[in-house]
Amino acid sequence: MTRCALVPLVIGALGAGTTTACASAPRPAVMQEMASARTSPATMEARRWAPQEYADAELLQTRAERAYRAGDIESAQILSEHALVAYDRATVLARLLRAERRHADAAQRLSEAQKELESLERQRQALDVEARDLEMRAKVIRDAEPLRASEPSTPDRELARRRAALAVASRARLLCVAAGLLDRKSPAVETLKSLDTLDSSTKTGAAGGALDEARRLESQCLSQLASIRRPATATHPRAASADALLSELTQSGGFFAFRDDRGVVVVLRNVFARDQLTPAAQQFLQRLGVVAKRYPDYPVLAVFHGAGPSASSREAQALALSLTQAGAAHVTTEVVANAQPVVDPKLPGAAGHNQRVEIIFVAPSM
Repeated sequence: MTRCALVPLVIGALGAGTTTACASAPRPAVMQEMASARTSPATMEARRWAPQEYADAELLQTRAERAYRAGDIESAQILSEHALVAYDRATVLARLLRAERRHADAAQRLSEAQKELESLERQRQALDVEARDLEMRAKVIRDAEPLRASEPSTPDRELARRRAALAVASRARLLCVAAGLLDRKSPAVETLKSLDTLDSSTKTGAAGGALDEARRLESQCLSQLASIRRPATATHPRAASADALLSELTQSGGFFAFRDDRGVVVVLRNVFARDQLTPAAQQFLQRLGVVAKRYPDYPVLAVFHGAGPSASSREAQALALSLTQAGAAHVTTEVVANAQPVVDPKLPGAAGHNQRVEIIFVAPSM
């Protein structure tokens, strides 16, 4: 029996003239706190974000009010405390849900921004590939323009032209070899036969005509190499991988690397001593072989400059073996001897400057 139920009995014992009201007892302080919490902005926000928890708190608040009106002050106080906790739980849950929503929105915006960035990067790569292709086409067109036939000149002039013809033919050969490494069915294989014939005739024929023919064949080799790369470049741009390869080689230290029409080129000097690989060269080749293993779609071409054909042939075998043992799938070697000197062979110390080995990672696309 509640306290308010005992009131009539007490009144009867004391006399009908005495009256009191149970609900007139002062409200507990906790009920005032409950009322403030119930009408706070945080609780109003929880009503939208955490409706179930808010409803639980409202039920406790209703029960506390009923207990108070019934005169059960102790129960009203306990229920009010429970309601306060329930309102706090609802507001905390609401803040958590709002934070999760903000996080989800931020993640969505980040994802959209990343997609847009990837799209822009793909567009940049496509434009870069297109620019490279246009540059290559322009170069091929310029090189293919008819040249004015060279006229006979003095013996010294003819000798200079003969050397120039050998140099141009040597460059053309490397371009055609690169094309053949990318596509064994390339017409560059037939062009190489023309270059073999040119090398033989250059030594005895007119130097001017040989130079003109060497330029024509160089343009032809470059065009054939570009035509092989064009489909792969348009479908799967790999300029970024070539840039990554170049960056890896230059930043690793100890390498002089650059890019040209053939691909990514590393120049090594002082590679041999008495037909044997030097310890430093062996370390370099070990590192290059590891790199070649990571870029299996880049055929490796080793070009020997400055030494005689017989000596360079023996050295080429040793160098190719060192690279393959380090990880390169296959190494092709070419000996160009003195066809592409860096400095005039007549100058003192020129042999040391001209003798070098180019390790070329032939780029499948540009």
